[in-house]
Order: sequence, then structure tokens, then C-alpha cells
Amino acid sequence: MTSDNERRLQEGLSAMERGDIEPILAFSDPEVEFVNPPTALEPGTRHGIEGLRVALHGMLDVFEELRFDTEDVIDLGDRLVATGVFRGRGKGSGYQFDPVPFGFIAWLRDGRMTRYEWFAGPEEALRAAGVSDPDAPESERMSI
Repeated sequence: MTSDNERRLQEGLSAMERGDIEPILAFSDPEVEFVNPPTALEPGTRHGIEGLRVALHGMLDVFEELRFDTEDVIDLGDRLVATGVFRGRGKGSGYQFDPVPFGFIAWLRDGRMTRYEWFAGPEEALRAAGVSDPDAPESERMSI
């Protein structure tokens, strides 16, 4: 069964694919943090709704036909861990890139996203969330 948080996360990713960031902003706390890894085109942390808006628009400015194929969403109560692959085409170059693995954690409080952290890959996101084996039954997963 999909939780409300998982549903909202999937709706947010679908909206990004359409170029619409408003559902993500509406789901976010006013003090939200957006964290990109050091390997990202724009590494670092952005703060607040405007920081999140700038970060998300940055992705949309670079990519066309952006698609997220979510393979797993783990609801840890106060965090959602999502893994999968994304694909798309460079807006300026028109280059169609092969699927790229992704992993991120969305921290939640009172039904709002307070932090969104993108990782270099699924394994890194799972480790950061304290999930030991994503293929194990949920009752056997170790989380911090």
C-alpha cells in the first residue's frame, strides 16, 4: 500500500517531468533545504522555498524530456528514500543521455518536506538513510 507521502513524492516527480515544480514547492516547508552532492553540476545547499525553486528550475533549464523511473521508495516515517534511474535530453545540446542511477532522501515533518538531499547514486542514499539491504523485507531492514 502506498502512503500519502509516497504518493506525493511520485506526484512531485511526475510534475517535474512536465516542467511543473509547484506541487513540490507546495509540499515543502518554508525552511526547506535542497542539498546537491559535491559531484553535481551545482553542488551545495540551497535554503527555503526560493532556494528550492532555483535548484529545481536549474534542473529544468538543463534537461528536456526529463523522466524519472523510480524503482523503489522506502517510507521510514520521517524520511522517504527513493532510488531509480533518470533519463532525458540536454536542452542545449539535444544529446539523449543513457539512464543515470539516482538516489535521494526527502525528510518530512508534519506532512511537509524539510530537506531534500540528492546523492551520487542509490547505494549512497540507502547508506545515508541507514537502510542495510533494500531487497530485504521491510521488517528486516535496518534503519537509523
